[in-house]
This record gives sequence, structure tokens and C-alpha cells, in this order.
Amino acid sequence: MKRSTRNALEIIYYWLEQHATCRNTYRAYFREFERLQLWLLSEDCNFTNVTSQQLSTFFSELAAGKLSVGIGKTRKTKRLTNRTVYHTKGVLFRMFEVLRLSSLRDDNPIANVAIDFPNETPELSFSKLKSATEKWHEIRKAWLARPNSDYGSRDPIERALAIAEISYWTAMQRRELAVAVMSDLKCVDGNWEITIRGTRKKREESLHFPHPAMEALKRYRISRGLSPTPNETERHVPLISRLKSEKAVDPWTITYALSKAFQQTIGSPSKNQAQISLTPRALRHYLIADGLSCDVSTQHLLSHTRSPHTLHTIVAESIDSTIRESFTKLSSRLAA
Repeated sequence: MKRSTRNALEIIYYWLEQHATCRNTYRAYFREFERLQLWLLSEDCNFTNVTSQQLSTFFSELAAGKLSVGIGKTRKTKRLTNRTVYHTKGVLFRMFEVLRLSSLRDDNPIANVAIDFPNETPELSFSKLKSATEKWHEIRKAWLARPNSDYGSRDPIERALAIAEISYWTAMQRRELAVAVMSDLKCVDGNWEITIRGTRKKREESLHFPHPAMEALKRYRISRGLSPTPNETERHVPLISRLKSEKAVDPWTITYALSKAFQQTIGSPSKNQAQISLTPRALRHYLIADGLSCDVSTQHLLSHTRSPHTLHTIVAESIDSTIRESFTKLSSRLAA
């Protein structure tokens, strides 16, 4: 192994270790490093001499699902989503930037890589999203129609309902739900707000906590043997508590709780089930679709959901003529 190649690997390993404190980030970054390293070996090149043109081929094969995830691992040939491929590009850009700053490369080859999806259909189709949103509301009505659980019963369905309602109405992400505590909720002038912690910006921000989300939380609190309304003294009471079978509440716990309750409601897998997903991310999409259909201000949706890419993509793919008309009027007014 050439000295420059060895130095490059040592620097990359050191860079990866900087993210070891966040297990999920480290695992995701290391997976991308391992996948690219295997591909470089097969192409008889390395991190210091690979070109942008060669990396364009790498991303084409990656998008087509032709690359293995890691050493000794295989996967079925399945085209990856734009989101996954762009995530990989972002990770590798930061990786090569470290090599450039260390003077092991004169350039960052990822900067000149253009990813083309010629026949790719949009990931967020507004028409399909509206259909999935209608199915979500059918499930939601069935859950809300259930009688309230007994005090202290710790019914897991109440927990799943609370997660679903809070995810939908607040657009909170999984990691934000996992670290939230009851004292994060405060009543300001008769309206509830929740302090969001654990975001990427590592700063706290307040978010409107709509009435339906609070009603679901009250049901959930009663099932946990708590008073209906939270207070500031509950600093160590988690918003979402763990079950006895769980070691802790983390983002994966949130997804699993929703998935299990969803399957119990829908039953065995079917055509209808394949058309809808029940995750915090999907529920955030449903809220945006509902908001656009009900003429909610896009600026309010943007500030509430904190998902500019998702919102702009859904608006761009919208087939609702009223939305198109409103944006046309807006653009005309600004032009005037």
C-alpha cells in the first residue's frame, strides 16, 4: 500500500472517530466509507487518485442498487431513492473535504459529480400522498373512537396513538420525541407549546402543540397513572415512556411502536397497507398535504414542520388547481 493511500485511510479513520459519540451517525458514515472503499478496490484506484468521472459511475451503480452494503454483505437489486443517494453524496463530500484540507488531494472530486435520475418518478407525488392521507385519517378515526383506557392500565395502543397524534400535529422528528420530557410542555395564554431539544442545530426552540395532540397526550397520561395535564415539575418524566420489554426509548422505538399498532389495526399485509406508511416522517407529509388542501399558509406550514425540502417538493408536484392558482397570483403580485 502506498504511503499516501495509507495516510488517507488513517485520516479518514480519525475523522470517523470524531463521530463515535453519536452511534447512528458513526454507523451511517462508516457504512458509506466501507461501500466506497470496496468499490475503489474493484476499480483498482484509491481515495487519493479517484476522479469525478469515476465517482459518477459509482453513484450510477449505487442508485441502481448494484453495490453491496459492506464486506460479506449482499443486497437485492433495488433502485435507491434520491434521498438515499444524496445522503451518500453528502457524507462522501465531507470525507473527501477532509483529505483536501489535509493536502492529500488538490480537489474534492465529489463537488463535480452530477447525479442524474433520467427516468425517476418523483418520490413525493401529491396525488398519491392525498390518497395515503385519507387512509391515515381512517386509521386515526378508528383509534380515536376507542374508549379511553383505564387509569394506570399502560395500554400500548394509547402510547402509539399519542406518538401518532403528536407526530402528525407537531411534525416532531423521532429523536425529538425520544428525548422530550413532560416539563418541555408549557401553557402560554391558553395555548400549549413544547420546547424542542436534541435538534441538529443543538438549540432549543418552541413549537405550537395543537389541541388534538394535547388530547391524545392526556389519554396517554391517564393510562400511565398520571394526571391529565403535565406540569413543570415533571422534569424527569419522559413524554414517551418505555415498556418493560424495551431498554430505552430511542428513534427506533418510536417507529416500532407505530408500526406494531398499525399492523394490529390493519391486519395482515394487503394492497391497501402497501399504499400507506405510518412513520413520523410520513405523518409529517400527511400534515403538509392536509395543510395545503385546506389553504393553510405555506409560510406557517414551513415554520411549523421545519421541512422546507419536503414542503417545496410537495407543492411542486401538487395537482390541486387552487394551489397552483394561489402561487400564480402570488408570483404575479411580486412581479408587479
